[in-house]
Amino acid sequence: MSKPLLALTLPALVTACAGAAPPELAAAVDELNAAPCRVEKLTTWSTAGDEGRLVFSPDGRWAMFHREGPAGLELAESRRLPGGGWSPPTRPTFASDFLEFDPFIALDGATVYYTSFRPTTPDGAGRPDGDLWRVRRTATGWTAPEHLGPTVNTDANEFFPSVTADGTLYWNSDRQDGVGAWDLWRAPRTGAGFGAAAPLPGDLNTAIWEFNPTLTPGGRLLALGSLDPDPAAPYSDVFFSLRVAGEYSAAVDAGPCVNTELEEYHPTIDWARNRLIFVRRNPDTSGDFYAVPLTAALRALAE
Repeated sequence: MSKPLLALTLPALVTACAGAAPPELAAAVDELNAAPCRVEKLTTWSTAGDEGRLVFSPDGRWAMFHREGPAGLELAESRRLPGGGWSPPTRPTFASDFLEFDPFIALDGATVYYTSFRPTTPDGAGRPDGDLWRVRRTATGWTAPEHLGPTVNTDANEFFPSVTADGTLYWNSDRQDGVGAWDLWRAPRTGAGFGAAAPLPGDLNTAIWEFNPTLTPGGRLLALGSLDPDPAAPYSDVFFSLRVAGEYSAAVDAGPCVNTELEEYHPTIDWARNRLIFVRRNPDTSGDFYAVPLTAALRALAE
């Protein structure tokens, strides 16, 4: 999603397109950016190549992300060692040889949602678009990967799944019936599956691109990536949105502690460890993982 680097006009454009954001959210983001700015590079999972979407199990003993593999993006997992530190990342055994990325570990600590281009037809051909899948870790290993079906997946792309405590599934898609080219969608849990998909209600989706939704367990606070597709626009940045009266507010720029003249995207609200994880990428080199602490004001909004 690289763009030529110009003045950072995207936040103003988002506000103009989407209306005013809640003042309490803007105030909480201001607190996040108050000095000193405590940004930490997560060196355990950052390498010379590109990595994306770092997530953790609720107990903090299992991490997943995606990275560059021999044939493109692939899933990777790492586990906390008994004596401290982490195991070297390896590809999970359920992974296919097709493009797979954007893992999410559900609050049960066992179910993984992710994007895959693996086949969905008997001919064994990979899909031209990414669909959402899930697997579950059991005492005897992984269940077979499960395609999330036609209420969620389409012939467009479905990326970056996230699931809240009530089982609602969130993701971003470039399907044609959205507001812009890329929008945020959700579907309610219905039994073992999901109900009809709908774009997020409220002012968050705009004519520019919204993607990478990550939420607090209750779903009230949402972080995302956003980007103007115009080649003259700046790089992607991280934003926040607040659910008010059932609708998601206009986006608020996460501010200079998170966003820089480089690309920032793939946020993760790591609620159990009280931090916002994100990717910062230099287009001339690669992307690495960084984190900033969540403030008391942001946590209060989410609860």
